[in-house]
Amino acid sequence: MDSIESQIAPWTASERATGQKVVTLLEPKLRDILKKTYEASIPNFAGVDDELYRNELSGFRRVFSGDHSAEFFRTQAEIASSIAKEISFTQFLVPGYATYATELMMALIEVTAWTPKKTRHELVSSTMRAIFVEVSVAMHHFFQELASKAEADRAEFDRSMAAESENDQIAMGVLGEALNRLAQRDLSEGITQPVPAKIEGAKTDFNAAVSGLRGALSQINAASAEILEEVGDIAQASLNLSSRTEGQASALEEASAALGEVTSNVGRAATQAAKAKVVVSNASTSARSSEETMLRAEAAMSEISRNSGEINAIVDVIDQIAFQTNLLALNAGVEAARAGDAGKGFAVVAAEVRALAQRSAEAAKQIHSLITHSADSVEKGVTLIGGVGRNLSEISGHVTQMSQLIEEIAHVSSDQSHSLGEVNAAINQLDKVTQQNAAMAEETSAALGQLGSKAQVLQSLIAEFKTGSVVTRPSYRRAG
Repeated sequence: MDSIESQIAPWTASERATGQKVVTLLEPKLRDILKKTYEASIPNFAGVDDELYRNELSGFRRVFSGDHSAEFFRTQAEIASSIAKEISFTQFLVPGYATYATELMMALIEVTAWTPKKTRHELVSSTMRAIFVEVSVAMHHFFQELASKAEADRAEFDRSMAAESENDQIAMGVLGEALNRLAQRDLSEGITQPVPAKIEGAKTDFNAAVSGLRGALSQINAASAEILEEVGDIAQASLNLSSRTEGQASALEEASAALGEVTSNVGRAATQAAKAKVVVSNASTSARSSEETMLRAEAAMSEISRNSGEINAIVDVIDQIAFQTNLLALNAGVEAARAGDAGKGFAVVAAEVRALAQRSAEAAKQIHSLITHSADSVEKGVTLIGGVGRNLSEISGHVTQMSQLIEEIAHVSSDQSHSLGEVNAAINQLDKVTQQNAAMAEETSAALGQLGSKAQVLQSLIAEFKTGSVVTRPSYRRAG
């Protein structure tokens, strides 16, 4: 590629003369034009100092007078390099050079307002040519600066990428080895070798993940071992519960049958108690009737005893009469004996009367003895009848109490029969629930067996990981 110096055609003497006129016309306004140009391109521009103005003025004179010497190109290169470090290419052209060209043209128009048209045209044409020459030179050096910077950046990037590639290879090797161990289920250690700084965080995270996974698997392994033990215990307990529940169901069935029989017996007892209540009530009525009869018998016996006393009194009178008659007959016999034959008949009568009196006396004695014995018997009978009456009265009281007790027993038996019926229904329901519980216990035992098998599979899978710790694996035995 040709240099910028060879690409810029030299100006003729006439063109240089016209350009010198432009320099003469615009130089007085150059500081203000530069100030506006820099303010449009560079934010917070501090102002055009003397050194900057001298450099710009030197370049301005060379460009607009057509002085394309080596010094011109060197100066322009320095200016373009300096600008390239401050602003971008877009800012360099817009609004930078756009403002610069606009301000130059406006200033030229202002100072050539009364200049002939042809002369003005030549001055404007010279100004535009100078502006584009400056832009071309500036753009050339600007792009050179950008190309140099890009080349330096590319070289730095290549070096960085080479170092990065080497680091990436190291990192990939370390990570590949670690992932290979992880793929082989080896969690005994993480990444121990040094790694590039860019994956130091990944190393830390990987080691933390491996450590966490190792700890989690160790805990799962220990937990699965405990689950196996507990599942075995629970399965055995469930089996025992099922067996006991079946026994309980059988016992409840027998208890239900026995309770049903007891309920039936209590019902029959309640019925018999009701019948006994009727019988006792009849017995009580009969006892009261017998008591009344005994009272009447006792009264009759008392009347007989009184009558016996009266008869005894009459017999005593007869006995006294017989004694007096015997005495009179004795006296009559004595008198008849005195009378001799005349008194023989009377003596015979006296003897008969005396014999009759003696027999009356003996009969009176016998009657008196019988009446006395009868009175004693009657008195004993009255005493016995009184005792029987009292006994019947007591029996009547006891029968009444028995009637009340049997009535209470019948009422209680009826309540017991009703309660036993409810208890029997509850036991039947409990029997059904117990049978259901037995079935559920069997299902639970089967489910625990499946859980134990799955826990064994889980522990077998976990055992394939190397965690660096030893966990005892209990043997699971299915209950039953």
